[in-house]
Amino acid sequence: MVGQVLAKRCNVLMMIMLFLVLFMGHISNANTAICLKNCQEQCMNETKDAPHDVCENACKKLCNELQFSQEQYFVPQTEYRSIPCRMINWGCP
Repeated sequence: MVGQVLAKRCNVLMMIMLFLVLFMGHISNANTAICLKNCQEQCMNETKDAPHDVCENACKKLCNELQFSQEQYFVPQTEYRSIPCRMINWGCP
């Protein structure tokens, strides 16, 4: 009985997580498409002589930089030190 309840909860949580992943991917793609559209229009207005390919490539690069510029990475510690060693830092290798 308990196993069935846990299995149902797990299935529901998996469905929610799948929905969230798909939704976030859609939002990310939509934001990039809007950025590309606005950027290309502005580029074409600013540079009358530039070919479409130049504006498209520049806008793709700019929108990708804007989308991923807020990512942060956490670097794990290379060596493990126990809590007393971190707090006191005495007599530890």
